[in-house]
Amino acid sequence: MPLAGPVALLAVPLGLVAFRGCSTCWVIGPTQTISSGRLERTCANGVCTLMKAGAAASPAATP
Repeated sequence: MPLAGPVALLAVPLGLVAFRGCSTCWVIGPTQTISSGRLERTCANGVCTLMKAGAAASPAATP
């Protein structure tokens, strides 16, 4: 099994040539899939924030 890791890494350039395409997309796609549902974007008054999903928003100050 220790031989499989280095062999797989040596095959990466071959895969890049064979599949062609956007390597940035290959990284971003799985990253979005893994983080899906963990982060939540909220926008208010033209300001957007990113926080953990299900986290309660801080209460607004009332006069």
